[in-house]
Amino acid sequence: MITVIINGQVAAVDLIAIFNQCYYPLKCAYDVQNFPGIGNYVNLLEIKDALALGMNKIDFLEMNYGWKDKWFTSVPLFKYQR
Repeated sequence: MITVIINGQVAAVDLIAIFNQCYYPLKCAYDVQNFPGIGNYVNLLEIKDALALGMNKIDFLEMNYGWKDKWFTSVPLFKYQR
């Protein structure tokens, strides 16, 4: 877990999982009302943490929003159905 505390107040908490050299921020809670932009800051912390741990990939488990293809190589995902 990553917790960000600002002036004694919890601003953000993220649950991280690591599997097959991939870093997954799974669940988060941010106090954006009191700390606008905290989500962007935590994303940077997680990227720094993943690099420090020697991870090969990060998967933020989010959709594209139209900008990710410009910065990152797409990895095909598969959905299994019965």
